Amino acid sequence: MDATDPGRAGSMYEFETATEQEVRSGAEVHYHVQPMYEGNRTVPYAFVMVAASTTGELRADVVPNVIYSPVQDAWVNIGLTSCSSCTHPVPTPGVR
Repeated sequence: MDATDPGRAGSMYEFETATEQEVRSGAEVHYHVQPMYEGNRTVPYAFVMVAASTTGELRADVVPNVIYSPVQDAWVNIGLTSCSSCTHPVPTPGVR
């Protein structure tokens, strides 16, 4: 991880850690992740995450597929990125 990465609340890691704690406490958990795509892109822009526990705990969130770019000093959604020299969105099928 880059030293300038500010971290992000609401990440997959936080969701999965909370789910893991439920499982370790002895609960059974139904866990589902559904990727969301924009058009014919091959990388999802977000994930719908749902965890339902036998203890009655229910968590649901839409987590964007972002990474921190120290070059841009900003969060970048890798499922919605565009190439400045391209005439179309990337990545899509057939892009090399």
